[in-house]
Amino acid sequence: MPRSQERSRASEEAVLVAAAQEFAERGYAGASYAGVAARAGVGKSRVQYYAATKAELAALVARRAFTGAALAADHVAVETQGIEAVLASVAQVARATEHDPFTRAAGRLTVEAQGAGLDLPTPYVGWIARITTHLDEAVRAGELPASIDTPAEARRLVAAFTGVKSVLAVLEPPGVSLAEEAGLVIARLLDALRATGRGTDRQ
Repeated sequence: MPRSQERSRASEEAVLVAAAQEFAERGYAGASYAGVAARAGVGKSRVQYYAATKAELAALVARRAFTGAALAADHVAVETQGIEAVLASVAQVARATEHDPFTRAAGRLTVEAQGAGLDLPTPYVGWIARITTHLDEAVRAGELPASIDTPAEARRLVAAFTGVKSVLAVLEPPGVSLAEEAGLVIARLLDALRATGRGTDRQ
């Protein structure tokens, strides 16, 4: 790859990371080209080169998050399957929510999208698809009953995660991590699904 192309890609990456940090910390309304440029160490014109409007910049950041490792449909951990993979995925997304600027920014932008009139990629679709895949694996392995509707249950598990995330963000209980709290809630929901199968077996 030519050096000029390498520099261009590095510059674009620096701008996107800076934009993610800006949106995550300041929200859509508070974010600015000047703030992104200062974080990236470039001029405002360089930021505008990659995104002509702040709305376009927000969409780029959200798209990067929803196609990234944590939330993408096709990022399947080969070393785990079934229920273990569901719990591993929840832990991975929790860590990304706490530490990855793109995931943090996308979460905040998603909440603010309607009020700000943003046209963002639909959130959680890829992650729901991945959880569905792992629930299907669990059914085939006999970990969960064959009677469950795996796409619907995957949607509910992701909804439960986002609920835990929202509550912790408001209450900020000391010493409680999103990974631990969400993992506990998801594990209990999976236990409930197992119990549904045991109840059916006894009939």
